[in-house]
Amino acid sequence: TVTTGGQSGVSVDTVSYSVPTITDVRAVGGGAVPLLDTDGTVQVEIEGTDFGPSDTISTPTATYGENGVEYAATGCTIISHTVMRCTTVPGVGATLFWQVSVGTEARTSATSSGDDHVSYKAPSVSSVVAASGDKDDMDTETPGVTLTITGDDFGPDSGPVPTVTYQGGSGPVITPASACTWTTSHTVISCPVPPGAGANLVVTVTTGGQFGVSVDTVSYSVPTITDVRAVGGGAVPLLDTDGTVQ
Repeated sequence: TVTTGGQSGVSVDTVSYSVPTITDVRAVGGGAVPLLDTDGTVQVEIEGTDFGPSDTISTPTATYGENGVEYAATGCTIISHTVMRCTTVPGVGATLFWQVSVGTEARTSATSSGDDHVSYKAPSVSSVVAASGDKDDMDTETPGVTLTITGDDFGPDSGPVPTVTYQGGSGPVITPASACTWTTSHTVISCPVPPGAGANLVVTVTTGGQFGVSVDTVSYSVPTITDVRAVGGGAVPLLDTDGTVQ
């Protein structure tokens, strides 16, 4: 826009500043960004090029996540043409990459790469207790047990509930048909136990592609035998020593 004598004219031709780039994501003061608590916020510095002057008339924005867009950082400010500060938000996941946008007509960087990422802590499981029923003697068909699983870094209750599976040694993984529900954001979930079999099964909590395994275990009831009979009913006939009978 050209102004003279109180009158203005606007061009059809336009000009553009360079698209910003990201070269590093670090803790304020330097060094790698620590693993983030899923309920915590941490201020980070994003280093790059072409962020614009610190007195820019528009507010810069930054997002991050598996694809660079899942979480919106807060409180972003431009420190210089090459440094921006933003605060992370509650979330889950590992190796989350960044994008930044600057300017009144947003100029968005390519997604950061290499080591220019942040990660939340993996979930940890501190206790598994039965809210109802006996977790150490569960019926294999209708367990009737609901578990209260407590730990840290399960994620915010605004996001998906972690998935839970049960497994003993190298045995099959038992996956519930019914999903768990939130009890307390980040730390407690409630989970119905599905039909299954086995003893001393550990509980695995998975969220954001990361998992934690319990020390506490659960067990289904020991099988019992009440009868042995021929197929179709009746007593099993005497067996030939060289034969097989179902």
